[in-house]
This record gives sequence, C-alpha cells and structure tokens, in this order.
Amino acid sequence: RDPQMRFGQPTEGIAEGPAMMRCATDPDISTYQFQPFRIELPVAGKLASWICDVAYITRDGTVHVREIKRKSADFAKPEYQAKLEAVKMVFAGLGWQFSPWTLDQIKGSGARQVNVANIYFDRAAHLEDLMPRFEEIFETTAETTFGELIRALDPRNTCRARAAVHRLIMRGRVWADLDRLLEDWSIVRLRPDVPARMGFPFV
Repeated sequence: RDPQMRFGQPTEGIAEGPAMMRCATDPDISTYQFQPFRIELPVAGKLASWICDVAYITRDGTVHVREIKRKSADFAKPEYQAKLEAVKMVFAGLGWQFSPWTLDQIKGSGARQVNVANIYFDRAAHLEDLMPRFEEIFETTAETTFGELIRALDPRNTCRARAAVHRLIMRGRVWADLDRLLEDWSIVRLRPDVPARMGFPFV
C-alpha cells in the first residue's frame, strides 16, 4: 500500500483523523479505506442504511470493518445497537470482523500516540534508494534493534535512516511494538513484503 493515500473523508469527525493515522502507521495493516461502501439492510422490520466508517485488511488477509464514534456512550441507544447487531451479522456471514472503535481505543496508550505521531511525521521520507540495502539486511536478519537497523541502513546519515525505518514500519516491512516507546534498543522484526490489495473485495 501507499501509506500516504487518503480514502473518502477520513477527517469529517473528531475521531476519523486519528483513525487514519492509526491505520497508516500500523505495520499489521496492509490496506485501508475510509467510507468505502454503504449497505441497506432490514432492521426491526424496516429498511435501514449504514455507511462503513473504515475498513482495513491485515497482513494475514482478515478484513476488519469498524464503526467509529467519539466515546462508548455514542453507541448506547437501543435502536442504534440493533442496527449495529444486524450489520455485524451481515459481515459475519462474509467472514469479516466487525467492531466499534472509540477515540480512546484508536489513540491507544501514551506510548502509541508518541510513536504514531513520530512515524506519521516521516510519511513522505524518501526511501527507494535505501531499499536495496534494506533487502540485503533482510536476507540475513530476522530480528534486531531499532537503533541497529538505523545504523545498518545508512551509518553516515542516521537521521535520514530513522525516517526511512519509520516508512518501512508504515509499509509493514518492519514490525515494532508501538505500545512501547520506540527507542534505540527496541526490538524490531524484518518481514517480507505483502502485496497490498488496493481494491477491496467489496469495491
């Protein structure tokens, strides 16, 4: 995927912007789209309409569909819960995962918020000329530290290499535990490329 791509209107609500940053920086998400489709379905004997806030596909091929709200209380109305339960049943029949997503869940821990901000800041960092070197490292290294990878990638310009590693996390080629502050000694894992499906099964 291209982690800089925006789909739909991800910033129309207070939680959509953070959700976009979460999807863009999560190394386990290979493809995502905001507001990719709308469905109509029967709820309590009436035809209801529902617009998907965000859908994403993880590296293992699982499709996740999320309904985004600012807080849990926004899901409290019984008629709204009935609608979401009907939506959940539709996606369960397709083998997809459906769940609500609140702003606190999207932002995650304080460490994740710092990591997401730092990684997303480098979303436009130039990377392509460093990819041959990364592939060389990948051939012999499955696990290393954040700092060692930076120095191995470009020992003469570690600032540039750090930004490049951030991009590699966004691409899913490097995994790191984003719920812990990313430090020089943090463990990272190098992973093979997974072709991104820019076209979803529902598009």
